Amino acid sequence: MLRIPDRFWWVQRYGGLLGALGCLVGAIQSVLVAQDLAQLAGDHVIDPRILHNEGEIALLQAGIFALFIAQASIVIWASFGSRERFQRRQRAIEGDQEAIPRAALTVDTGSVPRLSSDSLEFLQQASVVDRRVKLIGLSIALLFGIALAGLSLVEAYALATTNPAGMALWERGTLVFLFVGVAAGMVVILIAATRYLPSFLGKPYGVSATDDGLWYYLQTGRRQFLRWEEFRLFEVIPSGAGRYYQKYKLYSGTVVAAWSNDPPSSILLSGLAMQEFRQRHQALPNLIVARTGLLPRTFDKKLAEVNSGI
Repeated sequence: MLRIPDRFWWVQRYGGLLGALGCLVGAIQSVLVAQDLAQLAGDHVIDPRILHNEGEIALLQAGIFALFIAQASIVIWASFGSRERFQRRQRAIEGDQEAIPRAALTVDTGSVPRLSSDSLEFLQQASVVDRRVKLIGLSIALLFGIALAGLSLVEAYALATTNPAGMALWERGTLVFLFVGVAAGMVVILIAATRYLPSFLGKPYGVSATDDGLWYYLQTGRRQFLRWEEFRLFEVIPSGAGRYYQKYKLYSGTVVAAWSNDPPSSILLSGLAMQEFRQRHQALPNLIVARTGLLPRTFDKKLAEVNSGI
């Protein structure tokens, strides 16, 4: 299956909706608890100071739930844009190139390098610091997830055995939701850690172009060869490191090959000055457009502002 970006827009929408509803129930429950405590304080059944403190804690919980609702609303809103981009990419891959705006990327099909005995490589490698940070981050996330899952199980067991009759339905649901969420998060972390372990250990990834096609080196350690006629969409995405630096994606019917034109320090091209690096990288889009006939496309408004020339 082709891994088109934004294909999980429905997870954003319905996951955000489910989270918002759950937090709404929690916020309402917290407010009701605060009201009950305020009434008890007025009746002087228990020390009013204790009830006042408990009421403030309940209102604080309601405020936290409200913040989560706001965050879930942002995720739900973002899902509409994700769905639109996903559908437009699908249309472009199926042949409707105008479904995505043209990118302001200058290409020259008359300056295509001859690669009969060589290849045009852009292979990246994570730095030692980056690898260590990622591995440490994954380890901390796993340990935290294990601890949180254990605590939720202990709390659920304690509530169920000490006072099962007094355990409210929303409390049971919250514990179940917490445990399932933590377990799902740990599974995702483990899958990501296993899948991208080769790149974490320093294995290069990126693309290597030849006259016949493109070798795509994945972060999982595998590589795949795709002929130029297999590609259907050429997309440009800003990388956030300045207007010049972008990420590039070539879509075939089954694979999305990706790379970026980051500064030479992160590319396995030693001894190149910045100007030489840019000239070398410019040859790659020139080659892609000449061999595939696909013009670069983008969803970014700044990259699409100026019409580029061929």
